[in-house]
Amino acid sequence: MLYDAEMVIMATLQCSPAQAHAEYASIEALLINLQHTFPLTFGKTGKDKLNVRDLPKLTGKLLVTLEPLTDVEIWGRTKANDWLAVRTLDHQISGWVAQPYVTESA
Repeated sequence: MLYDAEMVIMATLQCSPAQAHAEYASIEALLINLQHTFPLTFGKTGKDKLNVRDLPKLTGKLLVTLEPLTDVEIWGRTKANDWLAVRTLDHQISGWVAQPYVTESA
């Protein structure tokens, strides 16, 4: 039996039930490993442009590329602390970035 979320994945990705189930399991595992950062912390991207992805992995869909030295809110991170969940201060852009490319404020 597929969960409602798996049905949405199957319709969105136009994939088989088995593929939808595998994608759901992958997303669920990532969410379990997400550690929220409270209170919010802030940071700044480096001197190069930085890719923002929909999932905390290199194969995650590229959403947008941030300009160098962009200020961001850090609202979460993976358990391994290798990816940060960020959003721009105007809340127009939100997603995942690789942690080494963001300098966190003290």
